[in-house]
Amino acid sequence: MTNTVRDITHPLKAKLDTGAAISVLPDSAVEALRLIPRGEVMLSGYDNVSTVRSTYYVNVEMAGFHLPFLEVVSSPRKDMLLGRDVLNHFTLILRGKDLTFELRDP
Repeated sequence: MTNTVRDITHPLKAKLDTGAAISVLPDSAVEALRLIPRGEVMLSGYDNVSTVRSTYYVNVEMAGFHLPFLEVVSSPRKDMLLGRDVLNHFTLILRGKDLTFELRDP
C-alpha cells in the first residue's frame, strides 16, 4: 500500500471480501500512510446500518499487480478487506478444498 502523494509505503495483510463493493483499510494504515480524506461515501454493512465514511486514494501492489489511485475507506480493524473494486480487475479462482485462491490477470 502506498500513499499516492507522498512516497510512503505500508505493507498490510488482507482478506478477500467478495461481498464488499469497496476495499477497507485499517485506521492504523491511514495514520501510517498519512492519508488525507478526499471525499465521503455512504456505506451499508452486512447489518444494514448506513454510515458516512471518508474516502482516501492509495496505490495497491499485490501478487505482482499494481492498482493506482484506488479509492478506499477505513475502519477500526487489523487487516485490509479487498472488495470487488479490487477483485473485479482479476479472474479469481477459489480452491475451497485446499483453502487457497489464485488471482489472474484476465
